Amino acid sequence: MASLLRRAGVARIQGFFLNSTHFDWTSREIRFGERVSRLTGGKHFVVNTGENGQGPLVPADRVHYGNEVLCHPPGRGLGPKPSAATGYPNVDAFAWTSNPGEFSGSCVPGAPPTGAYWPMYAVGLVAHADFGVR
Repeated sequence: MASLLRRAGVARIQGFFLNSTHFDWTSREIRFGERVSRLTGGKHFVVNTGENGQGPLVPADRVHYGNEVLCHPPGRGLGPKPSAATGYPNVDAFAWTSNPGEFSGSCVPGAPPTGAYWPMYAVGLVAHADFGVR
């Protein structure tokens, strides 16, 4: 990743962004970001925490279903609240990159189209929220 960022010109920008499409634990994203930061001259980064309060949903059979369910897995929740006071020197912010309940794909039966607000999804994110860095 650091090599790709260097080739893309990371030296000319403030930093990079992590966890935009996944539900990975914030702590894992910070560890990964710190490694990439060291390899890119100390670049800072932002972590999306809008849906990772319960971490990834890992299928029982990874061989056939992949490492995690990425299309609005059930039981996910809001993660650490948006803030520039992260407590980690290289992490400039925790961010929710969409409004809780804004749907990003109609891959779930009965779901609204991309970009629509889905109250049922929002309620689930709030009900399963965990604002701690895990």
